[in-house]
Amino acid sequence: MVAFIPVLIINQFVFDWDFRNRPPYPNVINLTTNLGMLVGTIWVTYITVRGEKRKLSSLFIIPLWKDFLKGFGFGTMFMIVFMIITQSFGIIRFELADFSKQFYFDFFFFLMIAVIEEIVSRGHILSILKEKYSDFISLLVSSVIFGLFHLGNDHVTVIGLSTITASGFLMGLITLRTGSISMAVGLHWAWNFVQGAILGLCVSGQDQVGIFAPQFLSSALLTGGDFGAEGSLIMLVITILVLILVYRFWLKIFGVRLKDQSDNAQV
Repeated sequence: MVAFIPVLIINQFVFDWDFRNRPPYPNVINLTTNLGMLVGTIWVTYITVRGEKRKLSSLFIIPLWKDFLKGFGFGTMFMIVFMIITQSFGIIRFELADFSKQFYFDFFFFLMIAVIEEIVSRGHILSILKEKYSDFISLLVSSVIFGLFHLGNDHVTVIGLSTITASGFLMGLITLRTGSISMAVGLHWAWNFVQGAILGLCVSGQDQVGIFAPQFLSSALLTGGDFGAEGSLIMLVITILVLILVYRFWLKIFGVRLKDQSDNAQV
């Protein structure tokens, strides 16, 4: 909040932003707001590490670039599968649209969001819960909190919150498996970026301009409507199925060694 309040004041008086208005917000508002959140997140992490005499690894903050790229490919797969299914069954028709420079902004904007939310949700919340509770309880509670983060989003639905919660459980499981948020950040980034900047779907209730212009041919229950792919029953089923597969066949899917949790012990 200390980092966010100055940003709110800047947006209000410098950029003449009425914070009571609903999205979509101009790029400059999205950028300054998320920069403020990023600064706040980094600051709190610094205080935690110094004040509690921890290592960053105890918060799962370890840069693993190969895992990051695997996560990006994994997140892209989610949206490609959703696109193929909905296009094949006449639920959504994806038509090519004019390319917009918004694509370049969204590329970095969604990366920023992924970093912020993964540091908070998996880096801080999951790691703290993990110190006192079982893996399952820690994953469940942290993923529910992650879902509730989106409770105030426009056009939110029960299915939308359920899908986000399930995806949070998946990213938490990946984090515990690798001992790092790197793969979860890549997955999170691709999930939002491909969904919005490429497929043109809303991202958690936020309108987007993409390379494709989706035409909804069925009910919001299947298309996700104004909330985006997360609001679709199809995406919820896909997410749950992938979650089960990852839990059962982790090594075969990613080919990475399970992280020794003792590596992340508090120091």
